[in-house]
Amino acid sequence: MVFGPSGRLAPGRARLDHTRLAAARLRAADAQPFLAVALYALTPIADDSCQTFAVDERWRVHVNPAKLAEWSIAEVAGVLLHELGHVLRDHAGRARTANAVSEQERLTWNVAADAEINDDLLAAIEEDPRAAELALPESPVTPQALGLPAGKVAEFYYAVLRDRADPPDPVPDCGPGSHGAATGLDAGKDLAAGLPAGLSAAEVLLLRRKVAVDIARLGGSYPGSAPGGWLRWAQAQLRPRLDWRRLLSAKVRSCAAAVSGAADYSYARPPRRRVPGVVLPAMRRPLPRVGVIVDTSGSVTDELLELAWTEVHGCLRHLGIRRDLLTVYAADTEARVLAGAPRRQVALHGGGGTDMAEAIGAALRQRPAPDLVVVITDGLTPWPSEGPGRDVIVALLPLAPGLRRPPVPSWAHLVEVTAPRDATEG
Repeated sequence: MVFGPSGRLAPGRARLDHTRLAAARLRAADAQPFLAVALYALTPIADDSCQTFAVDERWRVHVNPAKLAEWSIAEVAGVLLHELGHVLRDHAGRARTANAVSEQERLTWNVAADAEINDDLLAAIEEDPRAAELALPESPVTPQALGLPAGKVAEFYYAVLRDRADPPDPVPDCGPGSHGAATGLDAGKDLAAGLPAGLSAAEVLLLRRKVAVDIARLGGSYPGSAPGGWLRWAQAQLRPRLDWRRLLSAKVRSCAAAVSGAADYSYARPPRRRVPGVVLPAMRRPLPRVGVIVDTSGSVTDELLELAWTEVHGCLRHLGIRRDLLTVYAADTEARVLAGAPRRQVALHGGGGTDMAEAIGAALRQRPAPDLVVVITDGLTPWPSEGPGRDVIVALLPLAPGLRRPPVPSWAHLVEVTAPRDATEG
């Protein structure tokens, strides 16, 4: 984008038709009035480098003037609601949590996030008379078009699409507000380039809560008046649960850092600094050796095991833990080392009960012993009577209804894994 000294779009560049944009925003607010406050918080910017419309994390909507002129008012209104869905549902933050960092992963996440939004928006257009004046142009991305079930969250669609042999067809980039990729402009450079400041992080949080309160109040006073997807999102905002994935990642980082931070001098490798006639030690920073114990007893479901193991493996890979420093044990009545290099998908077989006291002891008897032990279990097991002298992280899987488990020892770092839900909460 090229801006003049006044901050306006420089001569020779297309300008926005603000009358048309205002009409579309009014149409969108009339169709879904519970989103009106958020709609009018968006800051439109003319940007003919965009394929269509895009949004950044400061709630600035980058609008291609040609598309604004080409689309009908109903279509522009639908696209505004679509882009608003990205920033209101914090798709950028959720993309970072899902570790969508490469270009292909960001593309896949963008498709998954589009499917989550369009699924709700098109359902509202079909069911709500007020939303009948909305439309989405150019064959929008939907779960049905992807061959996936409706009513899921972006994380579900992303996981399925990422594991497919063929990547999804590319879609217009919805911007950093969709996938969290850096724009290359910090706040100071934005202002220097003439871009409006947009919303701060604090203003975004307050606005999300305001919209969530309005939706929850509307749904409570007039049942059926708020679309189900937005109502579930509002309930999640007002009664948030700690994201176990972030907590697990933080626990693993903290425990691994305690080992890697224990630097000491070693004569194994001489330093670069030389003193004639003197052999000097070099500073050595050890890498943590990690043992992962996976409960393969009959009480643990394959789905939950795969979910927890994928997260643990992703955390360790992100920390740069080498494969030769990672050992995976399958544990029921005894612990067995899994053959082959540990990878994101492993074959886990077992049955019967679990003795985690024996499994942790077996892992620590290995030489060299692990510096950090991660246990994935449903907790229906005896534990060591005393702390093992190593950091132990317990990823506790949910139990089937009616089952009760003994308490996890206080020396363990506990992370409770929540089961994936079928309904959209995004």
